[in-house]
Amino acid sequence: MIRSIRGFAASIIAALGVTATPAAQVEIVDNDGGSPGYVETGGWTTSGSAGYNGGTYRFASAGGAHTATWSTTLTATDQYEVAVWYVSGTNRATSTRYVVNTASGPQNVNINQTGGGNWTVLGTFSFNAGTASVQLQAAASTGGSVVIADAVRFSQGGPPPPPAPELLLTETVAPGVVHTRWRIAGPTICDVVEFDLADPEYHLEMGWTKLSRNYNTVGREVLTTLASRYDSPGHEVVAAINCSFFDLGGPTDSIGGGTLASGGSLQGIPSLSGHNEVFATLESGDTWVMRPSPAGFGGYTALVHWANATTTTINNMNYDESPSQVIVYTPVWGATTAQSTQGVDIVVSDVNYPIRSEKLVQGTITAIRTGAASVNSAIPAGGMIIRASPGAEAALLANAVVGETVGIRIDLGPSILNSVSLITHGSGHLVSNYSQVTGSGWTQYGFWDELHPRTVIASDGSRHWFVTFDGRNSPTTIGADFQMMADFLRHTLGVRDAINLDGGGSTTLVINDVLANQPSGTPIPTQRALPNAIMLVRETRTSSMPQSDPFGPGGRVLPFEDKFATNPVVPFSPASPGGDGYVLFVDNSSAVFETVSAGADDDQNGAVQAHVYCDLRPEVAANGFERSGLFTRDNGDAAFDSTNFGGGNCYAMIFDSDTGNVRGVRIVEGLVTDLVTPITLTADGWHLFRIETVGSSIRFRLDGGAWGDTVDSTHPRGRVGFGYHEFFSTNSNAQGARFDNFLLEANSTVPAELAILEAD
Repeated sequence: MIRSIRGFAASIIAALGVTATPAAQVEIVDNDGGSPGYVETGGWTTSGSAGYNGGTYRFASAGGAHTATWSTTLTATDQYEVAVWYVSGTNRATSTRYVVNTASGPQNVNINQTGGGNWTVLGTFSFNAGTASVQLQAAASTGGSVVIADAVRFSQGGPPPPPAPELLLTETVAPGVVHTRWRIAGPTICDVVEFDLADPEYHLEMGWTKLSRNYNTVGREVLTTLASRYDSPGHEVVAAINCSFFDLGGPTDSIGGGTLASGGSLQGIPSLSGHNEVFATLESGDTWVMRPSPAGFGGYTALVHWANATTTTINNMNYDESPSQVIVYTPVWGATTAQSTQGVDIVVSDVNYPIRSEKLVQGTITAIRTGAASVNSAIPAGGMIIRASPGAEAALLANAVVGETVGIRIDLGPSILNSVSLITHGSGHLVSNYSQVTGSGWTQYGFWDELHPRTVIASDGSRHWFVTFDGRNSPTTIGADFQMMADFLRHTLGVRDAINLDGGGSTTLVINDVLANQPSGTPIPTQRALPNAIMLVRETRTSSMPQSDPFGPGGRVLPFEDKFATNPVVPFSPASPGGDGYVLFVDNSSAVFETVSAGADDDQNGAVQAHVYCDLRPEVAANGFERSGLFTRDNGDAAFDSTNFGGGNCYAMIFDSDTGNVRGVRIVEGLVTDLVTPITLTADGWHLFRIETVGSSIRFRLDGGAWGDTVDSTHPRGRVGFGYHEFFSTNSNAQGARFDNFLLEANSTVPAELAILEAD
């Protein structure tokens, strides 16, 4: 049976002799109507229970070779909401496969038929005028005994738009940070904090109860207290929201540690199971959101790298141990490991933090603790503990030697996560690429269609939003389900991506140390004690100048950050002008490029210089070349000229070994553009590279002479450093790069000739 609501309405209008705008088409195709609207293959059985409109429904075994197809004719090319009717039950498939044949091709949507029922929306899709169809595929359905086929509805134009939210409050709570309060249909009160991470004054940080990730030991605390611990002059916590799901009565976060990175350093290892989404902010301020997938991060690896060239798998980081595990503990966990069993603890000092994906993070083994000494072991400041719980001791004892170097390397999979600033988990991808997430992206969560208090983090490029939906305080505010949240986020805020964080009694928003929302509670709304939070921090991050590093025999002086591995100070001949025969050697045998960076995100006007050894290599030019250089105003990804890892974004002076050219360039997403005429070197040797920046004025100097001036405003601020990239077909041709006599100093005067360029 095909019920055409549009056709019925048209017949009434015609009978009355009234001219009217045609109603939106709504077609309902029911199994009781049979062919051609409803067609089956395989073996289906009619249930004795009532289905749609009091009729029957059909069932077949999940996983079997059975299909049910609903077809109808659409009169216009348009958007149509597609919904299915089924009777839920405990024996239904938890992942029932529907294929919607849209204008752009078939789209798979999985529905959990153990819950929901009646009309369940698969989503809104584009269809061409003519035949439209939806097919249920039992063979692709899993997780239960049977699948149910009953009715399908096509609604032109999609669901009706939600009622317009009512704006109740607008206030600026910090420069560029706006707090708004809304009343949406429900009624539900919604608070929003909007900010832009393109402003280098702002960044996101994780906050921990009593400054410790290990809340089982120190206890949880309310958000106003937690946020105030991080609030200090020069480090202002403007706003904070509750973050990851956690066990109210358990020792550790219940979803893979929940909060995995902060301050550009990994603080946990992902243990994604099932469908937990990941929300990450990058050093550049942009966002990376991962949808559910069986492989989690794409098959991450975590290994200990010993000096004897062997490796040991790391099972977890900053998490309570289980038997036969290797766990890494860093100072963010707390002062001690807080583990009560006797295992083996390898004490590592002078670690080259931060811990980044694909970076070999190294330190020196200073002690090996066994027996009672391994119980509640102290974590050294600036170091870490590599611990073996009972059952895993042998691997550590066989490889650890006091005085040797040891490293850990965690690879999360996607290369862009090397430049991550913050990572957290959530449960529920609400909006993806400006569109509402549909199907199993929601229905796999049992609470998706229930009204609860909710907390959301959302983004559109570098623009971000903290959002809370208050609930459980009827009749003032009753909470939100996924649909209500997605409607508000898309239509009112215009977000690109959004995920649902912990909610319920945890939903809390604090602005400038003051509670801003209305948490749930009986009889009086009360803050729940929390283990962690995401904080919007305002902090001016500029370098004190001048600062220098001669790269002498004692190693580095400044706290440079390596991209992938520790780049050592080594002897080298010939010595640089005024040098001592020691240089910084930059290379990466496990990747094709490497950077070593310094300075601060908000550095704008300054001059950076260093001696660079330029080694002409025409004998291997047919096989490729090496590029070394000095960069400034990097966006935080420290990707030099790479098109991966977020892409290089900076100004640089580079030397190419095949041509001998020294170039002053702008790099955008790894694309290199000359800003001045290259200079060609004809002999090997040391050369002094210097880049001066004031506003949009850029001056490149070679060996003390003014070589090229230009005006460019692409990169207004950022860090400085050294870059190396090899482009050989045969990697063994790579020799690495050598730098010496680093200097970063203030520069506030625009040369007269550059001032003229700027005026032009």
